[in-house]
Amino acid sequence: MDYQWEYNTKQMMRTGRLPTTCPIARDCDEHIRVLHPTGDYYSCGSFGDDRKFPINFRSEMKSDTIATPLKDDVNTQSMKLECYICDMFDHCNGCKKIIHDHRFNGLTNLHCTQMKKLAPDINQIKEEFKKRYES
Repeated sequence: MDYQWEYNTKQMMRTGRLPTTCPIARDCDEHIRVLHPTGDYYSCGSFGDDRKFPINFRSEMKSDTIATPLKDDVNTQSMKLECYICDMFDHCNGCKKIIHDHRFNGLTNLHCTQMKKLAPDINQIKEEFKKRYES
């Protein structure tokens, strides 16, 4: 399998071990900022489109701490409690927007069932990637 040049696949293989980029960085709140055309300020462009989890720009600029509305919201931490003991946690719960949308639309169980079917293949690809590119 030759996935060495496909960016999204390379990012997926890095989850849980190495720095990744959006949409699978669980710490996006800490380093992404988006200024919406209306002047609203967010830590996620997709949530900005939905007008959810805004950040007060002036308050954040005056503060010594960074605002983390996604990290601080219990509903964006995982799709369901069982996720915390699953070896697919990093893949399924990497993006706070995906977590939010799946929970809001009642798709967590369907997502979980499908990901568990794919898990053996994903884990095999991750191992191949690790051997090939991280050794």
